[in-house]
Amino acid sequence: MTRRSTLSLSAATVAAVAVGFAVTVSHRGGAASARNAVPAAATTVGTRVATSQAVAAAAQVTVSGTVSRGGQAQAEREVVLLRPTVESDVVVRGLREQITEFGNFVAFSRKHARDMERDAARFHRAGRTEEAAKFAAFASNARASADEAEAEVARLQAALRQDRGERTAVATAHEATQSRRGFAGVLEAARVRSEVTGPDGAFTFQDVPAGHYAVFAYGGSEGASGSWLVPVEAGGDAVTCRLDDANFIKSKRPKTGDAK
Repeated sequence: MTRRSTLSLSAATVAAVAVGFAVTVSHRGGAASARNAVPAAATTVGTRVATSQAVAAAAQVTVSGTVSRGGQAQAEREVVLLRPTVESDVVVRGLREQITEFGNFVAFSRKHARDMERDAARFHRAGRTEEAAKFAAFASNARASADEAEAEVARLQAALRQDRGERTAVATAHEATQSRRGFAGVLEAARVRSEVTGPDGAFTFQDVPAGHYAVFAYGGSEGASGSWLVPVEAGGDAVTCRLDDANFIKSKRPKTGDAK
């Protein structure tokens, strides 16, 4: 009696722990049902995993395109796939670095202008009018550069005071920084991957997970003339984008001694 009771209890309830649910079987015919329960559940889990993998594979797409300026393919140009936002602290650091850079340039330009003015006056007193005019022009150019840099400092300070929240859009950060040095931190923080264009200016990002991105590249030899920042949405079909004169963003940054 004791043995039969023990066997009946074991067949009455089977806990299918591995698949996260319990299978209850009746007292009669319970042993046969229990034997079939775990294989069936394992088959269900396997089907779900295969389905999830298929969905993930389907969600990965190809993002490709070309880079050109003035109708000429831009070979060996780095193209970067970026996340759409970054932590705002990264943007703030870039802005502060630029404020320091431009502040130093203003001080240098003002001093340079004063030095050129003294030299112009000295040449004028000596009757060397040609040299005096040349140095006066140097002084005027230095003052103009300092004025532009001061205006840029004011713009950067205004951008720094903006309430950005925890994250900032990459496009907003690009507009605020407007320089390779100021944007460098944002570029690295938002970078997903990068490719180098071929001789025909073409680039391809394979197996990109579905989502929102931006395709970025510098335009000038040192990035001083401008850049591209083209938003793309990966999902479903392959994505193609062209970086050309139509969407090229010219730099608004005033020129300083450091073109970067």
